[in-house]
Amino acid sequence: MSYKEEFKIYCSTIAGEAGGSSDEAIRTVARSIITRIGFREWTSHTNAFEVIKYSGYDAYTDRSSSPNYKVVYNAMSSGKLDNLSKRIIELVEPIYNQGIPDETGMISLYYSPKAQTALHKKNPRKYKERPPWDFSQLERVYINGTNKDDFNWYRYKGDGSTIKISLLNIVSSPVSGKKITVKVTDRLGKYFVKEYVTNSESKIPDIHARKKSTIEFFVGKTSCKTNINADGNPKKVTLKDYECKFNTTTIPHTTIAPTSPPTNSS
Repeated sequence: MSYKEEFKIYCSTIAGEAGGSSDEAIRTVARSIITRIGFREWTSHTNAFEVIKYSGYDAYTDRSSSPNYKVVYNAMSSGKLDNLSKRIIELVEPIYNQGIPDETGMISLYYSPKAQTALHKKNPRKYKERPPWDFSQLERVYINGTNKDDFNWYRYKGDGSTIKISLLNIVSSPVSGKKITVKVTDRLGKYFVKEYVTNSESKIPDIHARKKSTIEFFVGKTSCKTNINADGNPKKVTLKDYECKFNTTTIPHTTIAPTSPPTNSS
């Protein structure tokens, strides 16, 4: 199978940036490239290649020093895919084709603290201890599944919302081991669905949604049709197991039961 040049560079850059990291870290790096296209300070970059070339992806800029970049690029060029190349392609191709919605809430920036520190010690003139960003304009985002990776993720304040969710029973006690399904639909109608089970503190991992998305919750088979909008501000939602009510500052919802939780769009 032959691949177009831009896609080879896209996959190879991601391999160089995060090839030794978790699947979620790989997806998040891939998403950051797509998010930057024509966005904010990257307005002049109209495709993935321009973003990679001109906006600071070191795995491409210093590709001669990036073993994973070379491995994946050569494998995709020859058509003889190794395990790393297969893994990268499988994880990032749907993001590259923009066939699935953003699950990061508009992450556009990241860096690797340990790697950054090492580079700074090696070449302090070229590399700062932290990237030269205006951190007052950014908020850090914690992506579930990347806690063991050497990445700090950021988005511009107001570009997305982080929703913290917990579940209580009829007497307002925590409920552990209960299934919660969350559906997030963006302004273009694309959506993703996540299924979780509440932990001992009755919580599930944070949900990240880009601005102007809407969020719907299912507790078991009870649907909370909500008017919760990702308006760029953080939100906390407390669901009630017995009737799926919650306290929030948004417009009240209607409860519909029974029904079936949604599945991911294709």
